[in-house]
Amino acid sequence: MSTTDKGYYKYQDVDFDSPVGDGVTYIEADSYGRAWRQITVGSEGVLASSTKHPRWGFALAEGLIDYDSIEQVTKITRGEFDEVWNAHLARHAAQWDKAKACHRIGATVRGYIELFYPQGVIVNLGDGAFGIADYEEASASTRPESMSSRHEVTAIVKGYDECNQWIVLERTQVHDTFI
Repeated sequence: MSTTDKGYYKYQDVDFDSPVGDGVTYIEADSYGRAWRQITVGSEGVLASSTKHPRWGFALAEGLIDYDSIEQVTKITRGEFDEVWNAHLARHAAQWDKAKACHRIGATVRGYIELFYPQGVIVNLGDGAFGIADYEEASASTRPESMSSRHEVTAIVKGYDECNQWIVLERTQVHDTFI
């Protein structure tokens, strides 16, 4: 999907149970209303779709949402979204550099399925590092019931998704065992 098919939005996020307090949520969504990246900048921290928050896990809107039809949502430029997103990535640059050093291209890695995103299967590689695997390839390697959270995954490092700070995986194998 090209970037021209994406829209960028923000809205005031008032969630009394949020670990980051009240703030502003920024969303990148495709033309169907499916969120691809999301970040909430709150008074007490940040929740983002690319990193796992200790209390809330990952944060990405589910389902298809017509953001243009919601009065409280404001359409923004990609530049405004990227400014907030890139500041988030910069705060995690040292951890990202460490993850790439530990997971070199061509290396075999082991982890477990964390969750599923529109981009593919998010794989927890340990030590705060996460991989992204192609859903079709992963599901072809196993029985349907093994395509669920906490199932073991082995794969080869193909490259790096700098936009989300994820390790790109290939030759993904999902196993019946839980981790």
